Amino acid sequence: MLFALLFGIVMIIIEMLIPGVGIIGVIGLATVIFVLYTVYTLKGVLIGSILLAGTIILIVVMAFVVRRALSPNGSLGKRGLALNETSGLYELELKSDLIGKTGICLTSLRPCGYVLVSDQKFEAISTNGLIEKNTTILVDHIRGYRLYVSNEKRMMKGDKYAEDIGR
Repeated sequence: MLFALLFGIVMIIIEMLIPGVGIIGVIGLATVIFVLYTVYTLKGVLIGSILLAGTIILIVVMAFVVRRALSPNGSLGKRGLALNETSGLYELELKSDLIGKTGICLTSLRPCGYVLVSDQKFEAISTNGLIEKNTTILVDHIRGYRLYVSNEKRMMKGDKYAEDIGR
């Protein structure tokens, strides 16, 4: 029972690290709910309430630790989040030299999705709304392990705003 609870919590933490469709998070949440229901049914209200409080505290603390580690000043944020591409995940070498580079949307950004920049696949967030698949994008900035991108806009002569931000 404890193993299933820990499994559910780990699945929720993985969903925080690698946001996607949410299937992993839903499986984790369903597992945690099932374990808590079973404990309430078999062990009673007191034990169930203690386990519920412990689970909530553990998830909040782990969410704080994960967010802190992935922040730009956190231990993982300073190094970038290196995931192995051969395992089906994405190799993220987030270097500041990616800022200002162009790439292609591999999926529609609504506002999250995947882009190809410098022949590498990255998770990205659109800074200016929906961007369709196969659209040319420009990397605006990097925060944590995500690229923040916008539609590549051609700078018109005399466009003071675009000149100021370097487009």
